[in-house]
Amino acid sequence: MSRTLVSLICTAALAAAVAPAANAATAQLTIATLNAQRAANGIPAGITENPAWSQDCMEHDRYMQENGGALTHTETGADATTGGKFAAQNSVLAKDTSWDTGNPYEYAPLHLDQLLAPALQTVGTADFDGFSCTTTFPGWTRPAPASLTIYTYPGPGAAIYPNEVADELPFTPGTLVGLRPGAKTGPNLLVFVAAPNESPTDNPATLSQVTLTGPSGTVSVDTVDGNTRIPGGASAACPSGTVTCYIASGGFIIPVKPLRAEATYHVHVVVGFAGTQTPHDWTFTTRGASA
Repeated sequence: MSRTLVSLICTAALAAAVAPAANAATAQLTIATLNAQRAANGIPAGITENPAWSQDCMEHDRYMQENGGALTHTETGADATTGGKFAAQNSVLAKDTSWDTGNPYEYAPLHLDQLLAPALQTVGTADFDGFSCTTTFPGWTRPAPASLTIYTYPGPGAAIYPNEVADELPFTPGTLVGLRPGAKTGPNLLVFVAAPNESPTDNPATLSQVTLTGPSGTVSVDTVDGNTRIPGGASAACPSGTVTCYIASGGFIIPVKPLRAEATYHVHVVVGFAGTQTPHDWTFTTRGASA
């Protein structure tokens, strides 16, 4: 089921991550960190800054700090600004964290998906007084690849921590398929698909025939894709009532239990997209320490 541009803009901004306190990062450091993470996993990098969007994010950070200190994707009242409203509705937000020690959305899979989306080309970003704001969808302007291309996180041969506790609002992908909130699982594996003449905002993808194989054999996984239903079902903000309103075309493969540290894993998945079924295989490794 297709989604509309409005539903992605409105619903993608609903998620909000909470992480430990950190110092503020500059826009240049944030973008360098994001580019390095994308490049290390085979996802197109070269993201650039839109300084006007960064100023918008700064205005919204200040608004949140001056209006009760809660994360919000709206601005009202005398303190509201045009730029702050734009950033509020078109950004991922976090509190008591920063990009100065890495990607603060590493364990917020919906947020991470938006930031690693292959189509992302330009962002605005600002950290201020414990708040972090980075625009996502408005910058999904990268030209489509010449042929259907599948990207993953972690990428082929890349390393990732063997476990995570996903934590974000309004929900995590795992809770959509019955995993307990706060459960420690294996890392959420992200799958992205891009193709020529296909808008990244109008095409859900499906993941099927998924297998994850490690040193002890096949690992039990859950799968979330563009057809997975969300709490509350269809709404004006999300007419499809599915997770496709929140993410780039693709989905998540979630090992239901932590993986083994310092091990190699092989993934097989068939990606359905725009009328095609494309098998995809890749291998990644796990680090020696827990997340």
